[in-house]
Amino acid sequence: MRKFLLITCCLLSFSLSAQNKYNALSFNVGLSQQNLLNKFNSPITYSGFGIGGSLGYINTDYDKVHHEVRLSFSVSNLKPVYIDPASYNPNVYVSSINAELKYRYAQKVYNFSNGIKLYAGGNAMIDFGLRNNSVMGNGSTDINLSLLSLGISGGMYYKINQRMNLLWFIDIPIISYIYCTHYLGGVFVDEKIEFKLASFGSYQKLASDLCYEYYLKNGNAFRATYAFSVINNSNNQKLTIGNHTLFLGFLFNLSKPRKS
Repeated sequence: MRKFLLITCCLLSFSLSAQNKYNALSFNVGLSQQNLLNKFNSPITYSGFGIGGSLGYINTDYDKVHHEVRLSFSVSNLKPVYIDPASYNPNVYVSSINAELKYRYAQKVYNFSNGIKLYAGGNAMIDFGLRNNSVMGNGSTDINLSLLSLGISGGMYYKINQRMNLLWFIDIPIISYIYCTHYLGGVFVDEKIEFKLASFGSYQKLASDLCYEYYLKNGNAFRATYAFSVINNSNNQKLTIGNHTLFLGFLFNLSKPRKS
């Protein structure tokens, strides 16, 4: 745990050197699609749609450094993906809630002649997932929690013109401090809350977001984002979660006074 605190302090200290060229609050709402496979509860994949949202803060100088703090969530009602559609039971579903708090720091490392800029840096994430299965008994509810994950980030920035940008990032945790519900054959067997340190080999996550930004004269901007993430946890339960979310949002400029 001491290593986690040390690395986190180092990661956050990078932000002190950031050039405060553009500061903004971001608000996003959207449609989320999730796929779930929890082999300790069911051999069947569950899938469904829901709603999502995010709230964040951006502090960036796109020519040098970009860092962002964001809280996002999704709520979905998942149905089993049956091999035989005739066997579909409408009373079988999984209610799923997911939340993520992320801090990302990335610095420009290369500038192509066509204006595309490449970034590299790090991230710190907290993940929470809660799922309730409508037909399970003792194993009806399970939780996965990454109390803290530290990893690497990479991305690119492309300025289309004075008003429009494309921004794309990928975040991958390398080491995580995690908890997930203890099951054995779908039966809850341990009520103790125990966290463990997991490497990329046993707890894997890939998170990506592609943003299109259209700026107004006062520095505010419209933003459309496609976010994708997949979690594969093989520690206490075989759990795979995939999320696709399409966000529509707005950036409120804080770096200079707005024009009337």
